[in-house]
Amino acid sequence: PLDVKKQQVARIPQTAGRGNKLYLFLLYSLGPILYPVLMQFFADIPEEQLRRERQKARELRRSQWWRNRIASGLCHYCGGHFAPAELTLDHVVPLVRGGRSSKGNCVAACKDCNTRKRDLLPTEWQEYLDNLV
Repeated sequence: PLDVKKQQVARIPQTAGRGNKLYLFLLYSLGPILYPVLMQFFADIPEEQLRRERQKARELRRSQWWRNRIASGLCHYCGGHFAPAELTLDHVVPLVRGGRSSKGNCVAACKDCNTRKRDLLPTEWQEYLDNLV
């Protein structure tokens, strides 16, 4: 399996117009190579923003783009093949962590993976990282 290690390098608190953001700079090591990743975590996401993003997700599920994504039946996380009706829309960066309902942040996931991932980022979900081998 891949040896993924993360080290916290710096915390840079910032205040923005829509709530507090915490930027966390991490170094991920995959063997001898270090990959810097700038992650931002949102605190206090307004309920109105969550409502709007959930509505956008419902609209995406009704789109031709989504039907094309699930037609292959492939789960983004485990790589398993499922009937299109068994796939769910998952936000790679969860809405409660500041993610958006956009085509670049939504993937098809089986119900089991979507449930186990919860509100984690893929880099925080050890089970997913173990599957990358």
